[in-house]
Amino acid sequence: MLLFSHLPFDYEMDLPLSPIAGVTVALTPQSLFSTPDDDHLPCYVLPGTKLPGMVINNCCLVSRASESVPQNVTRETFLFTYLAALRLLAPAPITVAGHFIYGGADEPISHPTLLNMQSMWQPDADLRYSGTQFLQGGVLLERIIENLSAGPNRLKFAIMMFTQVTSGFSLSYQMCVLGLYAALEALFEPSGGRNYAKTLGLRLGAYLSSYDNGVGVADWIEKHYQSERHSLSHGFWQFSPDSQSFNQRKEEFGIIHEIARLALLGFLSMDQKKVRFLDLTKKKRQHALDNLKPASGDFIQSQKMWLS
Repeated sequence: MLLFSHLPFDYEMDLPLSPIAGVTVALTPQSLFSTPDDDHLPCYVLPGTKLPGMVINNCCLVSRASESVPQNVTRETFLFTYLAALRLLAPAPITVAGHFIYGGADEPISHPTLLNMQSMWQPDADLRYSGTQFLQGGVLLERIIENLSAGPNRLKFAIMMFTQVTSGFSLSYQMCVLGLYAALEALFEPSGGRNYAKTLGLRLGAYLSSYDNGVGVADWIEKHYQSERHSLSHGFWQFSPDSQSFNQRKEEFGIIHEIARLALLGFLSMDQKKVRFLDLTKKKRQHALDNLKPASGDFIQSQKMWLS
């Protein structure tokens, strides 16, 4: 069971909801945390539960032992990948408190683990997921798992890098920026002796032409790649790791996050045959990328670039 300090939901649909086998969005079983036995109070799972008036998030994620999950994927990974699917659909703020295994009446809270992990980009603090988005997240999760199992290696890598960044596995601005660029470079592969920054910008600008939101993706990527990605990866940039410095670059981080999010949604919207161009030889792959049509498909349809 995955517990949250914050998982925003509009509650216009009744819980539980089952987006996909192995994931259920359910009401948080608060009765489990009301035991008077101090030794069993899961403060390390839900920090502060013993404090008067502490609000516990009203919904959680459950993966029942009776439901199978894909081979070679742990239940914990499956639940976190579902959260990544939600973040791909909309960058609402999510804070994972921790997780535990229900061990029955004798041991209701087994193997508790504190996480206290917050998503890295939330442009709208009031953004809430709808029940429809919870269900759509299950459909997107199924597509993600398909690609992680049998998709092109470049797409697998991009999915994993974006998931780690957007979910908050790293709190480092530098690592997050490099992670998002790693995902973009895996998909759009600027190479061949050309100007990497310009090539990446042109390809992304053309691919996301319908979702630009006034950013000017091509020029923005070219400049940002040169000023930050290049400096970071070659050890030229001195940067304080504190949260204040991160907040000073919040707008820039939001743009690169949204470009990566939309680009990945576009690739996940392709069927397995179309996305296979990523497995072509380098010369053919470069040609295909230069002629890639603008992003379209079920998952990116009606999307927008969320900016602060």
